[in-house]
Order: sequence, then structure tokens, then C-alpha cells
Amino acid sequence: MMSDTAVPMPAAALAPGEVEVVSGDPATGMLLLCDHASNAIPPELEALGLPPAQLERHIAYDIGAAEMTRAMARALVRRPCCRIFRGC
Repeated sequence: MMSDTAVPMPAAALAPGEVEVVSGDPATGMLLLCDHASNAIPPELEALGLPPAQLERHIAYDIGAAEMTRAMARALVRRPCCRIFRGC
């Protein structure tokens, strides 16, 4: 059964290279990946010389992509009923 345990995080909450795993039901046969979900930049790159305000813009990450992926993951709940009724 799908778990709703993902905690909403600001885009920079994950360090570069880290991943967020949202628990789910492997029986759905689905794997969701979200590229550009964070504006985290490795410290040695010194924010690419950008001022902090620029890192909150779309140039640094896809705003809303992480939240959308989490919502899609929550929607992938396997339901124990015939597929005819899933659209109801």
C-alpha cells in the first residue's frame, strides 16, 4: 500500500547527490524520477557565483517539480477493484 510519508521539503533541503525516497507499492510497476527538483549546488562550486536570490528562480531548478512528483506518487495507490471502476 502506498505510504504518504514524504515530508514536503524546500528545494534546497537535500544536499547535492542525495535522493528522496517516497515509499510506495512496487506492485504498481511504476518508478517516478524527478530531475531538476532541487537547487542544491555542491559547496565547492561556490553557488556558481550566483547571488542567493537567483537560486530561488527557475534558472536554478524546476519550481514545483518535487511537489508534483510527490503528488503523482501518492496517486499511484493500487486499488483492489476491477479497472472498470477506477475511473469512477
